[in-house]
Amino acid sequence: MNSNTLELKNLIEGFKLSCQTEGKSPRTVEWYVSFLTRFRLFLETSKLPSDISGINKSHIREFIRYLQTDARVCR
Repeated sequence: MNSNTLELKNLIEGFKLSCQTEGKSPRTVEWYVSFLTRFRLFLETSKLPSDISGINKSHIREFIRYLQTDARVCR
């Protein structure tokens, strides 16, 4: 792996640590991490990039569409 890549998994861990050091409640941190992990897994299962430089608006829109349609069916 190129050391210049910013993998979403690593960024989520850094964001989690940042939230914890800012004193956010554990439940808030858990929700943020859970949602971001869901986004990461969506990207992986959809064969979309997980490197932050490869993620664009259309990927985020696809995830939102997934949440509005497919994810509702899975509940």
